[in-house]
Parts: sequence; structure tokens; C-alpha cells
Amino acid sequence: MILSIILFPDDSFVNIVAISFTALILTELANIILEIEKYHWAMVVSQILSVISYLVSMVILQSYFDLDYIMTGWFLAKVLVIFLASFGPICIGTVLKRRIDPEEHQKLNR
Repeated sequence: MILSIILFPDDSFVNIVAISFTALILTELANIILEIEKYHWAMVVSQILSVISYLVSMVILQSYFDLDYIMTGWFLAKVLVIFLASFGPICIGTVLKRRIDPEEHQKLNR
């Protein structure tokens, strides 16, 4: 949230909240994808349903979301910047940890 306020001071508070919350949801879904090693169809369905329910909630709660702004490319670009700033270090750290100190079952599979 603070990064959104610093990077995008000209946006209204409603738009900053939408940017931050969308980036938060995408970051959490990406964290789940990063940690899962063996997928089950129910996991994929739950991820897709999570995204769909968030998109539907944006339409239903129009007083909290500016849909005209959300449909612009700037919104997606700003969400991407915040997402990469929040998920990038986690992803790099996780990949490095797995390379430097793999888990026991990964060592045995090699």
C-alpha cells in the first residue's frame, strides 16, 4: 500500500486501494503456485474460482471500485509494478533456497 502511494501519488485513494488489493490477491495466488510441487485439479479450480470471485466482486461493489479506471491499461501496468515489487524478491529467494539447499526428496530424485 505504501509503495502504491509513493509511486502513484496522483491517483485517487479508491484507485490506490484497488491497485494494492489486486496486487495483493495476485501475489498470494502466485505464492500458492510457487509452493505447490504436485498439482491436483481441485487446486487449479480453486485458483481460477478465486480470480473469478474477485472480478465479480469488483462488478458488484462498484461503489468501492472505479470500473472505468480498472479497465484501462494503466491500472494493469500499475498492478504489475506492485506485483513484481512484492513477489519478485520472494520468488528469487525461494528459487535460490531450492538451488542452494534442496529438500531431501529433491536430493534423492537427482
